Amino acid sequence: MHALLNFALLQAAAPEGMPEHGQSLAFLVTLVIFAMVMGLVLKRKITERFAILWMGIAFALMIAASFGYKYLFRIAHVFGIPNAPSALFLLAIFGLTLLVIELFTWVSKLNERSRVLAQQLAILRDELEREMSKNREAGGEVVGEIDDKPPVKTLAN
Repeated sequence: MHALLNFALLQAAAPEGMPEHGQSLAFLVTLVIFAMVMGLVLKRKITERFAILWMGIAFALMIAASFGYKYLFRIAHVFGIPNAPSALFLLAIFGLTLLVIELFTWVSKLNERSRVLAQQLAILRDELEREMSKNREAGGEVVGEIDDKPPVKTLAN
């Protein structure tokens, strides 16, 4: 019964005097965001994983700005929020929270991979040092010394 009442409230008309220029502005802003994401993807400034994520966000914003603007007032009314901008901020905070959770998941996976790679590097370095010491003891030729610097330029050096 409660769900039926909520559905009936959603079908109610939006408040009179809803500004049309607000919807146009929202669509233009999301169109700019979509274009910026496309530019970053084409310049390969963001990876494929984030490109898909941000393209989805930009597309959802465009759809919401073009079709969902009038429903914002209804959603605010259904949830008992006195004004529609507050409902918009609530939805934005919810969406940003989901984005932060996704990013923390990705960072956690990268931290785990970095730890495993560092351990594998330490094991390989130890094996190389043992082989080089065996060669020295046997009177063999030592090809080179182990260099602590990474072979490529990184932010750390």
